[in-house]
Amino acid sequence: MKILQVHNFYKFSGGEDQACENERNLLESNGHQVIRYEKDNSAIDKMSAGQKLSLMWKTTWNKDTIPEVTVLLRREKPDVCHVHNFFPLISPSVYQACKNEGVPVVQTLHNFRLMCANGIFLRDGQACEKCLHHSNFNAVRYKCYRDSAVQSLAVEHMITTHQKRNTWNKLVDAFICLSEFSKQKFVQAGLAAEKIRLKPNFLFSDPDPDYSGDGSAIFVGRFEEAKGAQIILQAARKLPDLEFNIVGEVIIDVKKADYPNIRFLGKLPHQQVIERIRESSFMVFPSLCYEQLPLTIIEAFACGKPVIASHLGNMKNMVEDKLNGLFFETGNPDDLVAKVSELVNHPGRMNELGKQARQTFEKRYTADTNYEILIKIYKKVIGETAKVNML
Repeated sequence: MKILQVHNFYKFSGGEDQACENERNLLESNGHQVIRYEKDNSAIDKMSAGQKLSLMWKTTWNKDTIPEVTVLLRREKPDVCHVHNFFPLISPSVYQACKNEGVPVVQTLHNFRLMCANGIFLRDGQACEKCLHHSNFNAVRYKCYRDSAVQSLAVEHMITTHQKRNTWNKLVDAFICLSEFSKQKFVQAGLAAEKIRLKPNFLFSDPDPDYSGDGSAIFVGRFEEAKGAQIILQAARKLPDLEFNIVGEVIIDVKKADYPNIRFLGKLPHQQVIERIRESSFMVFPSLCYEQLPLTIIEAFACGKPVIASHLGNMKNMVEDKLNGLFFETGNPDDLVAKVSELVNHPGRMNELGKQARQTFEKRYTADTNYEILIKIYKKVIGETAKVNML
């Protein structure tokens, strides 16, 4: 099978980029050919003022995408196009290019961008669904995208335009949703439920679990407000004897010298990230937003590490309290301290939670299981499109 994989990379790489790479490796390792059409947001920094201004409208429908993708489609003749992220440089016009050539489209819903300007249902440190249940213009009112009314207007225009045109349902043959929780949000937003397939994220490489650990806590990801950075900082002050390792880009302003028990390790190659997780005793995941299906939690489970997570959104679909991890009250650093202390003071229990975490990984998030689901999705849309093209 030949797959055209479409992805717009973020300026600060994250879980979506890794998930896309995992899927490409999975397909190629099973003998399929993956053709890539990619854009990178780092290109925006090199744009002129005029180009950046035009991007406001190209985010809704970039006409340049259609001829570029059409050339690929006609030359490579893929069986299916799989879009991971089209925002903001590619735009939904990629769907039209595929529709013109009779190539079925699968879209993975890595975030909530089809109905939320910032893609994470978060405002002022709390979950917000105003645009889901009311007007999308709330995104402009509250400057939800990059704290800019102008940039928020561009994203709001994209969302509203395609909701009115029913673009998602007309031009996309199947959506891949990462969890039942997320699926329900998209159905509320108007996506056709019959087009949504459930397929979680996964790890391409399976690390050997390590149930020992060095007694430290680890956080992996962008260290920013939405991910609960301030919650970790406050908890670390109250746990001076516990070492916290922060792996990832630090987005917030923080005086690192004020936190002697926190090691800010920066962004590391993926294999080093895995090794750091294996060395730790448990992971903290204090996100303030719903998330989708965080790869970092899957990586912790694979390494045999329990996760202490916010009791919110998709974390509730992954972490099972007192089985493979613990929940703490979202946004409450004192409760995080209590749950961390509960694990640290009972190493035998922590070890047992780690073993259960590994079992969760083996049951839900392996590459083999994921491959079977993905290929079924591809075969279904290819078969349905072939029938339509014959009419």
